[in-house]
Amino acid sequence: MTVLSSLSQEESRSIYENVTWGKRKAMQDGHFGLPWSLFLGYEKGEDGLPKIVPEEAEIVRFIF
Repeated sequence: MTVLSSLSQEESRSIYENVTWGKRKAMQDGHFGLPWSLFLGYEKGEDGLPKIVPEEAEIVRFIF
């Protein structure tokens, strides 16, 4: 039983390290993800960067 839990723990740690490395590498390469559906006033532009949506920007200005 102890051997299985040790293997499971090691596998979990390995997955964590691989995911962490992948996220850091993507950031270093300038790649990042944004949850576009949660951003009021912005949408994903043609170049992949945030683009202001004028209609929604009025709402944001009103709120703030």
